[in-house]
Amino acid sequence: MSRASRYKGGTIIAEDVWSPEEHIRRMSSPDGYRPEVCGRCGSDRLHVHDYPERKPLGVAMLAALRVVRFICANPSCGATWRVLPAFLARHLWWVWRRVERATTLPAAPACPTTTTQTPTPTPAAVAATASSARAPVESSIASGGSASGQALELRPVPKRTRDRWLGRLASSARQLVVLLATTGTTVVKAVAESVHLDATRRDLVEAYGAVCGVMSGTRFASLAALVDRLERGIRFV
Repeated sequence: MSRASRYKGGTIIAEDVWSPEEHIRRMSSPDGYRPEVCGRCGSDRLHVHDYPERKPLGVAMLAALRVVRFICANPSCGATWRVLPAFLARHLWWVWRRVERATTLPAAPACPTTTTQTPTPTPAAVAATASSARAPVESSIASGGSASGQALELRPVPKRTRDRWLGRLASSARQLVVLLATTGTTVVKAVAESVHLDATRRDLVEAYGAVCGVMSGTRFASLAALVDRLERGIRFV
């Protein structure tokens, strides 16, 4: 059974908002983030409820970020829905791009060789032919994913925080793999099929980026939004 029935409202990830600039533009309009229907009862009348603040780390010159929360106008429902931009981690203080940057492992040095070999096509190149079949979160990355990176704060992530993230990435991805395999699109199911049940969450990130052609720097945010859309309450990191 889905966890959706346990909640009266919740959080919605705006999967096409990848920069603070785009977020501010959306916030300037009452309808910029307004959901089309209530995710609980299906009503098409939702009113602005309030504007709670988030204080994300990892974005320069941004001490606080206002987000919007809507309330369903159906008297028998009254569910409230908070909308977050895709670049903002739902469960963490830091923005997703900073989390990904801090936990990226250095590449292994290439072994010297005296022979010349024909390069093998990468999975990402092969997956490019399937771009038209991607879910919304996969197809929205290319146009807006890089803008938020321009505002990254240079201060380092504390070692304790980074170690905690690395520990989560090294943990089992079994629950996520099963979720993608049973509720995702054809391309998303292909991601699940490309890893084994004992894979780590880092393994899943790499497979997701390769199969769906998602660029480095936006993989964490994209996968987190996808997981949240498929099943609320499950954390990626």
